[in-house]
Amino acid sequence: MKTIISLILFGTILFLGGLKNDPNNSNSSLDKERLTIKVVFNGFEGDSYFFTDEEEKAVQIIKKDNAPLQTYDFENGDYIGKQFALEVDGVDKFKQKIITTDKVIAIKAED
Repeated sequence: MKTIISLILFGTILFLGGLKNDPNNSNSSLDKERLTIKVVFNGFEGDSYFFTDEEEKAVQIIKKDNAPLQTYDFENGDYIGKQFALEVDGVDKFKQKIITTDKVIAIKAED
Protein backbone atom coordinates (compact mmCIF):
# COMPACT_ATOMS: atom_id res chain seq x y z
CA MET A 1 0.00 0.00 0.00
CA LYS A 2 2.84 2.40 0.83
CA THR A 3 4.43 1.54 -2.50
CA ILE A 4 1.27 2.44 -4.42
CA ILE A 5 0.88 5.75 -2.57
CA SER A 6 4.56 6.52 -3.14
CA LEU A 7 4.24 5.80 -6.87
CA ILE A 8 1.14 7.99 -7.18
CA LEU A 9 2.84 10.82 -5.28
CA PHE A 10 6.00 10.49 -7.38
CA GLY A 11 3.97 10.48 -10.61
CA THR A 12 2.05 13.57 -9.52
CA ILE A 13 5.27 15.42 -8.72
CA LEU A 14 6.73 14.51 -12.12
CA PHE A 15 3.53 15.60 -13.89
CA LEU A 16 3.37 18.97 -12.12
CA GLY A 17 7.07 19.54 -12.68
CA GLY A 18 6.57 18.87 -16.38
CA LEU A 19 3.78 21.45 -16.57
CA LYS A 20 6.06 24.06 -15.04
CA ASN A 21 8.61 23.57 -17.83
CA ASP A 22 6.06 23.11 -20.62
CA PRO A 23 6.69 25.76 -23.31
CA ASN A 24 2.95 25.91 -24.01
CA ASN A 25 2.22 26.96 -20.42
CA SER A 26 1.94 30.76 -20.78
CA ASN A 27 1.61 31.55 -17.07
CA SER A 28 5.31 32.13 -16.58
CA SER A 29 6.59 35.69 -16.97
CA LEU A 30 9.85 34.18 -18.24
CA ASP A 31 8.02 33.14 -21.41
CA LYS A 32 7.26 36.74 -22.33
CA GLU A 33 9.48 38.73 -24.66
CA ARG A 34 9.69 41.93 -26.69
CA LEU A 35 9.26 41.51 -30.45
CA THR A 36 9.55 43.72 -33.49
CA ILE A 37 7.47 42.25 -36.29
CA LYS A 38 6.32 43.34 -39.72
CA VAL A 39 2.55 43.21 -39.90
CA VAL A 40 -0.30 44.05 -42.25
CA PHE A 41 -3.33 45.77 -40.73
CA ASN A 42 -6.55 43.78 -41.17
CA GLY A 43 -9.06 45.81 -39.20
CA PHE A 44 -10.42 47.02 -35.88
CA GLU A 45 -13.33 45.45 -34.02
CA GLY A 46 -14.59 45.84 -30.47
CA ASP A 47 -11.53 46.60 -28.37
CA SER A 48 -8.91 44.97 -30.60
CA TYR A 49 -6.71 45.78 -33.56
CA PHE A 50 -6.05 42.86 -35.90
CA PHE A 51 -2.91 42.36 -37.97
CA THR A 52 -1.21 39.47 -39.79
CA ASP A 53 2.55 38.93 -39.62
CA GLU A 54 4.88 37.65 -42.38
CA GLU A 55 4.26 34.04 -41.30
CA GLU A 56 0.48 34.50 -41.57
CA LYS A 57 0.09 34.47 -37.77
CA ALA A 58 -2.75 36.53 -36.41
CA VAL A 59 -1.65 39.46 -34.26
CA GLN A 60 -4.26 40.88 -31.89
CA ILE A 61 -3.55 44.13 -30.05
CA ILE A 62 -5.94 44.94 -27.23
CA LYS A 63 -6.79 48.66 -27.16
CA LYS A 64 -5.69 49.49 -23.59
CA ASP A 65 -3.97 52.92 -23.51
CA ASN A 66 -1.67 52.07 -26.42
CA ALA A 67 -0.39 55.58 -27.13
CA PRO A 68 1.73 54.50 -30.13
CA LEU A 69 -1.40 53.19 -31.86
CA GLN A 70 -2.99 56.64 -31.59
CA THR A 71 -0.45 57.85 -34.19
CA TYR A 72 -2.65 56.28 -36.87
CA ASP A 73 -6.45 56.36 -37.10
CA PHE A 74 -6.90 52.60 -37.50
CA GLU A 75 -10.56 52.68 -36.54
CA ASN A 76 -11.70 54.43 -39.74
CA GLY A 77 -10.35 51.61 -41.96
CA ASP A 78 -7.99 53.73 -44.08
CA TYR A 79 -4.97 51.59 -43.16
CA ILE A 80 -6.41 48.15 -44.00
CA GLY A 81 -3.85 46.28 -46.09
CA LYS A 82 -0.97 48.62 -45.13
CA GLN A 83 2.28 47.25 -43.72
CA PHE A 84 3.76 48.36 -40.38
CA ALA A 85 6.74 47.58 -38.18
CA LEU A 86 5.27 46.84 -34.77
CA GLU A 87 7.29 46.61 -31.55
CA VAL A 88 5.38 44.89 -28.77
CA ASP A 89 6.21 43.75 -25.25
CA GLY A 90 4.83 40.93 -23.14
CA VAL A 91 4.26 38.52 -26.00
CA ASP A 92 4.02 34.81 -25.30
CA LYS A 93 6.78 33.52 -27.57
CA PHE A 94 5.53 29.93 -27.57
CA LYS A 95 2.05 30.46 -28.98
CA GLN A 96 1.98 29.28 -32.57
CA LYS A 97 -1.18 30.64 -34.19
CA ILE A 98 -1.88 34.01 -32.59
CA ILE A 99 0.12 36.73 -30.90
CA THR A 100 -1.88 38.70 -28.36
CA THR A 101 -0.64 41.67 -26.36
CA ASP A 102 -1.80 44.98 -24.95
CA LYS A 103 1.68 46.57 -24.75
CA VAL A 104 2.68 48.35 -27.95
CA ILE A 105 6.07 50.05 -27.67
CA ALA A 106 6.23 51.56 -31.18
CA ILE A 107 4.57 51.36 -34.59
CA LYS A 108 5.87 52.71 -37.88
CA ALA A 109 4.35 52.59 -41.37
CA GLU A 110 6.49 50.63 -43.83
CA ASP A 111 4.95 51.91 -47.09
